Amino acid sequence: MAKPNQACHLWGHVTSPQPTSAVRLLTRFRAVDEDAARQTTELLRGTAAAVASEHGHLTYDVSAVEGDPTTLYVLETWASAVDARRHADLVLDNGAVDRVLPLLRERLDTVTLVPIASHAAGHDQGGEAA
Repeated sequence: MAKPNQACHLWGHVTSPQPTSAVRLLTRFRAVDEDAARQTTELLRGTAAAVASEHGHLTYDVSAVEGDPTTLYVLETWASAVDARRHADLVLDNGAVDRVLPLLRERLDTVTLVPIASHAAGHDQGGEAA
């Protein structure tokens, strides 16, 4: 089970070399059992509804892993690192993280995704995308 003092690690990766570029975050939620996964899903649905009105919000998608109902992912996109940080501070301050931690079997695992290539970029350069 995740410990409350590990919540701060959740958003340790919210960085961007250019503060005005979009930031994509991927967070894994591993629930202790299927009932906890259902409760986590409901909490994440509430966050998804609330986040739509936050400044800089672009996307907030909650998904389950096929064949593993206890593992969920949230993929969120923010207009900038500043917006992502503001959201991170909000969910820490409003208790959202504290509400989900007892339902999890490990600490939250959030990474910042950095685009390295796109399908269009590969074709624009005359090569094929991998």
